[in-house]
Formats: sequence, C-alpha cells, structure tokens
Amino acid sequence: MWSLDPSSGVLVRLDASCQLQDVASDGSLLCIQGQTLTVRHPGGGTTTLVFPGSWDQSGAGHFSADGRQVVVSAVSFQSSSSVGATFVGKATGGSMERVADAAFGVYFFPDGRFLAQTSAGWVVENQNGTKLALSLPGGDTVV
Repeated sequence: MWSLDPSSGVLVRLDASCQLQDVASDGSLLCIQGQTLTVRHPGGGTTTLVFPGSWDQSGAGHFSADGRQVVVSAVSFQSSSSVGATFVGKATGGSMERVADAAFGVYFFPDGRFLAQTSAGWVVENQNGTKLALSLPGGDTVV
C-alpha cells in the first residue's frame, strides 16, 4: 500500500502491518497495528499512540473533523468473555484515554467535542475537558 501526498506528489510505501483506518483532512493516515496506533503524517513523519493496560485488539479508528484527535475501540479477551472500551487521544502523541466502557461508544462532533457512552450514561466532553452528563430514558439510542 502506498500513501500519496497530494501537495508534493511524494509517494511513501506503507508497511504491510499498517491496517489503514482513516485519513485526516491534512492527509495524515491512521494505522492500527495490534495495541498500537500510528499516525503517518504527510512528508513521512510518524507519531505512535499507545493504549494503557492490556488490550488484545483494536479497530474502527477515526480522526476528529479537525484531525487533532483520534478515537478507537479496543477489546480485551478474558477466559470465556471479552471486554470492550473506547479510547481518545491526540493525533500528535501521548497515551490514549479510556472514555467509554463500550467499544464504538464515542462519536465526534465537527467542532472537536465528542459524545461518549459510559456505564453511567451518555456524556458530552468539551475540548477543555469539561463534561456534560445527558439524562436519557433507559435503552434509548443517540443519533
């Protein structure tokens, strides 16, 4: 697989372990490799994001609309069951933060805020880290 930088025309070969998940508006690529997320920036630079704890598999990664954050779901396999969670982190590096107790439980708004489903219910998190809890009838879905 190759990545093309549309502004310079430079082709960069991606290694076979890169499972491409999303492309940011600046051309950065989000690759998932087991427990590691790699953001490949235009021009060849890379940033590695790491999940805290022990997670066996990750997938369904996405950039926020502004390309500054990434969201990804993860699963930990335990004896006869599995546990899921959703993580958010900065595309520029650092540790991923667990923000939802279910896989695929976070959705970005265009302005960078996100909606997360937690064991306590739905929460909107602002860019400054403040959270607004939403009270919804049991079993309902947010769209």
